[in-house]
Amino acid sequence: MNLPQEFEKRMRALLGGEYPTFAHALQKERPVRALYRTHKISAAALRDALPFPLTPLSCSPDGFLCEQERLGAHPLHHAGAFYIQDPSAQATLCALPDDLHGLRVLDACAAPGGKSVRIGGTLAAGGFLIANEADPARARILAQNIERAGLYNTAVTALPAEELAELYDGCFDLVLADVPCSGEGMFRKYPAALADWNPGGVRKCAGMQKRILDGVCGTVAPGGYLLYSTCTFSLEENERQIAAFLSRHPDFCLVPVNEKLLPVTVPAQEEAPLARRFYPHLAPGEGQFIALLRRAEDVCCRGVRFRAAERRLSAQEQTVLADFLHTYTDLSPDRLHLCAADGMVWGASASIPLPERGVVGYGAALGKIQKGVFRPHHHLFSAFGGRFLQQIDLPSDSAGISDYLCGRTLSADPPDGWRAVLTDGVPLGGAKAVGGILKNHYPKGLRAAPGRPLSPERTLSC
Repeated sequence: MNLPQEFEKRMRALLGGEYPTFAHALQKERPVRALYRTHKISAAALRDALPFPLTPLSCSPDGFLCEQERLGAHPLHHAGAFYIQDPSAQATLCALPDDLHGLRVLDACAAPGGKSVRIGGTLAAGGFLIANEADPARARILAQNIERAGLYNTAVTALPAEELAELYDGCFDLVLADVPCSGEGMFRKYPAALADWNPGGVRKCAGMQKRILDGVCGTVAPGGYLLYSTCTFSLEENERQIAAFLSRHPDFCLVPVNEKLLPVTVPAQEEAPLARRFYPHLAPGEGQFIALLRRAEDVCCRGVRFRAAERRLSAQEQTVLADFLHTYTDLSPDRLHLCAADGMVWGASASIPLPERGVVGYGAALGKIQKGVFRPHHHLFSAFGGRFLQQIDLPSDSAGISDYLCGRTLSADPPDGWRAVLTDGVPLGGAKAVGGILKNHYPKGLRAAPGRPLSPERTLSC
């Protein structure tokens, strides 16, 4: 790896005598591979099901190192049982206080969704998450990852950062700002970041980060937290960014991160002494910077500043939905906050205030009602497959799961009707039994390509 001379100069000044060790770490053939388990599976069940060894990550609860390639092809990844994410990125959320009970959370720059899936799966009852991504195309990718994880306490929006404070003035107990950056910490993982690097790009990123921080800080509730993170090393995007932010916003102060992070990070530079840095020569993973800030208790906020856009279900729609759920599940619609939009029925675990514009998803997409008939959506099975009265559980190393993920039909015992498809006990998707045939309803856009192996230990014909 040929590092730009200006980058080398910056890093030598930053690291001093440690620079040779750092530079050597960047020359490794590839970065480490890591994953974390989601709320859909226990750690023991995941380790039993995966046909390759997992090494626990000390810096990330439920995180594991592994050597296996093509992790995304495994059926349990299709089912949202684990998410592939760099160890340093996983550990970022460990900066937070341990108790997330009932928190209102905003992930302001959420795509592709690794932090949203993680925090959405750990929020206790009553809490909710708004996962926002300004770019609509990236917001759709974010929504797909939320769907795969089966989350229904999460809404997805596509709003510019500066609009968020206009809509949600002091509404969130926790705001995550994992901002776009120059990507210096990802040179080993993404060669394009290395090829595109230049000092002008660093300055451009710093300006964008300033706008994002100034845009989202107003959404933090009195006494709430703002977690800022980047995957870069530059002072302009990290310590100096935080120091300048604090000078503009005296209602915020820098606070210590959770002590669990101390063994795998080092203190940041003196401009932001309580922030922390990850380096690839000191711990598994790529480069990362994190700073935890807290807002003063005595600021005045106006709360939600819009009329909620949700349309309640009509009496007929409620009846059709209730009949479907009563017939095929043990799930009561009274336990969900329901609304309808663009022909879709949505259900969330908590009432999430959303404006009329920029909403991509609300809780779980349950399905559509067409001519008085309820047609379930994939998200219903991903989120509530374990609540279906009729289920088929296909082992992750079986030919049956290969057929299902490739979109093929399977044989089915009576009775006819909708049932959930699970793999190793984890809800994956749905199917409908008709006359001994299980018609496949796994979405076409998610299906495995024919001829590609699903499991690293065996090649299955699809």
